[in-house]
Amino acid sequence: MDHLISFELLSSIAGAVHVFFFILESILLPKSVTVQKIFGVRREHMNGSIALFSVNQGYYNLMLALATFYGLYHGELELVKGILFIYVGAATVLFISTSGKLYRGAIVQGIPALAALLMGGTKNFTKRNKGKDASETRIMIKSD
Repeated sequence: MDHLISFELLSSIAGAVHVFFFILESILLPKSVTVQKIFGVRREHMNGSIALFSVNQGYYNLMLALATFYGLYHGELELVKGILFIYVGAATVLFISTSGKLYRGAIVQGIPALAALLMGGTKNFTKRNKGKDASETRIMIKSD
């Protein structure tokens, strides 16, 4: 499998993971006791600021995912690389700030993004348009 396809596939997985986090944090966490247990939140704490925080966090993850998909669809792969660094950085902060207690979340959040960066992060992607129609856009990899 070539590096560009691997990069795009792993980037898509990283984006999908963040859509999943949006669903967990913004939709399910305020209502589901099971999801609250996953996040270590007590039901009585879901009123007020924690509920607001979880909804905000979920939408933040959704916006990052949408930016990832936008970049992939439009061939803006340097944008995608930047977002992948955000995913890896956030996973690292999650792991460190919880003393490893939320390591599963950090792994799920960080590994697809890190793998994508390792597959294509060292490549310098550029976009070349052969015509005015976006369907004619071709992605090229510059040689280092």
